[in-house]
Amino acid sequence: MIFSILMFTMARKRNLLWLGISILFGWIFALAVIALFKTSISIIVVGIGSVIVGIAVNYPLHYLDHIKQEPNKREALKDVIQPLVIGNITTVAAFACLIFVKAEAMHDLGLFGALMLIGTILFVMLFLPLFAVSPKKTHKLFVDNGKEQSEKWRKIKLYAFWPLVIITLILSYFGKETAFDSDLHNINYMTEQQKQDLAVLSESLNKEGETDLIYLVAEGNDLEEALEKNEEIIGNSESSESSELSEFPISGPNGLLLSLKAQQQSLEKWAEFWNNHADIAEITEMEAVKAGFTPNAFSTFTQNIDKQYVTKSVDEMEALAELCRTYTLKHDSVTRIVNFVRVP
Repeated sequence: MIFSILMFTMARKRNLLWLGISILFGWIFALAVIALFKTSISIIVVGIGSVIVGIAVNYPLHYLDHIKQEPNKREALKDVIQPLVIGNITTVAAFACLIFVKAEAMHDLGLFGALMLIGTILFVMLFLPLFAVSPKKTHKLFVDNGKEQSEKWRKIKLYAFWPLVIITLILSYFGKETAFDSDLHNINYMTEQQKQDLAVLSESLNKEGETDLIYLVAEGNDLEEALEKNEEIIGNSESSESSELSEFPISGPNGLLLSLKAQQQSLEKWAEFWNNHADIAEITEMEAVKAGFTPNAFSTFTQNIDKQYVTKSVDEMEALAELCRTYTLKHDSVTRIVNFVRVP
């Protein structure tokens, strides 16, 4: 719709192209300058920064519209340069204020917005007069017809005053219930799936005393990978003396539902222990007989020692996986394991 309006109002369709090039130049200028000081910028900030196009487009639009009245492009630039520069300075200053906000995203947005406006105004002042095409016919948008024109505008203002007053009163009445939402949780955007996940996690917990809840999350492409990463995170938090989480209990599937890697490590420790204590079975039977037990009283114990154990995949441990269901979240190709840490 905006493009159609510009096509209709532009005397020269070529100027519409230079209108877009002015914006593109400002956008590239902003990214280029930011690249001199930073190695990365949030794509979300660049996306939000697209709204700045609505501000930056005013600079080339004002100039291209003014050459309809003043065909001399140098004189046209002289006429509009002062209001354009003053407007640019005030708007750039407004975006520059975001640099002082204590949020990295706001820093990037303020910097990107300010630099884009600066780049656009520079293009309008230095390059656009060279390429813009003046219309073949010029016309004045406003003609001063003296008293007759003044009387006409006086009537228009008079007729417009009372409708505006009535509309204002109506909107004020229906807008009186509008209030600031003091619940900051409503500010965060959450998809329906995220809300359902939060409900599942909340149902699995009962608040005990005045404590805060911390979510410790491990993510993987499947449950097996997520278990391995979860075991690594839990192991680091419990073994590290510098970790503050080592002082608090962690509720999760760790120790109950093990990855193949953790199972293999446990079996190796099991085998190593019984290799170092191979005589325990024989000593147990001898002592059992001395204590009055039958020779085969502890045969099950010795059989379990000699038994060859193997690792099991998650699919083979459905019962344990079901017990840990409240700690796992699966979405498409991503699996997350959530641990709960309560801190005072």
